[in-house]
Amino acid sequence: MEKSITVTAAGKINLSLRVTGQRHDGYHTIDTVMHETGLHDTITVTLGGEGITVDCPGDIEPQSNLAYRAACAYLDACGAETGVHIAIEKHIPVSGGMAAAVLRGLDSLIGTVGKERLYGAAPSLGADVPFCLAGGAMRCTGIGEIMTPCRPLPPHKLMIVGGCGEKRSTAAMYSELDRRLGRGADGCSGESRIDIGGAMVQALESGLLDRICAALHNDFELVNLGCAEVRRLLANCGALGSLLCGSGPTVFGLFEPAFDTAPAVDRLTAAGYRVLYVGI
Repeated sequence: MEKSITVTAAGKINLSLRVTGQRHDGYHTIDTVMHETGLHDTITVTLGGEGITVDCPGDIEPQSNLAYRAACAYLDACGAETGVHIAIEKHIPVSGGMAAAVLRGLDSLIGTVGKERLYGAAPSLGADVPFCLAGGAMRCTGIGEIMTPCRPLPPHKLMIVGGCGEKRSTAAMYSELDRRLGRGADGCSGESRIDIGGAMVQALESGLLDRICAALHNDFELVNLGCAEVRRLLANCGALGSLLCGSGPTVFGLFEPAFDTAPAVDRLTAAGYRVLYVGI
């Protein structure tokens, strides 16, 4: 009899993101403060059949899908011999939460890996996958695997906007950012040593939304110029702050909790952007 489970994959925003260098194995090190959002994908994981299959709208090659890679990583770690079918209902444009959800779903169905090995497999799937396993609000360093809980956002309204420029591979974005920052032989630029993450943690501790918005920072905005226009539009619509999500091309805006965002949604839609989420 087939065993199946449905799990949600919560999206995240980066309140701050500094790329601090590159290791000899090619992985980039980061210092980022991530925060879970209410926007999510829905993933159904079913054991049975042969091989690993993924049903995900828009995917041409399942082997390049994070969900497929996560299933491979889990089955390799536990040595289980079983087929896996993964059905994904997409709402988030790009998300390490999808990989994390597959890991959680398989662990619920098979349950032989253990938490330490589960988290050990996560960084190879993406810098945000360890956080997506944990959730909440975290300062993440290393290649994303070193996580320290921090105070979550105070009451706010969040808007997530898609279609903010061209989507390029994360590897290409990192490569361009390295060139832009002029990294030396040690993989670090002088700028990368500024404690952006610490400033965001302190802002979150204050509990003041305007102070948090003043501390928003994402290195990838240096090489993702398509976000600038939508950020200006969000500011004109009343957002206290806005920022690129990860390497893009999605952007989020933060508003006061009682702010009426309906006119902003209309303006953004009329300008050709897609409002993916409005909530807390």
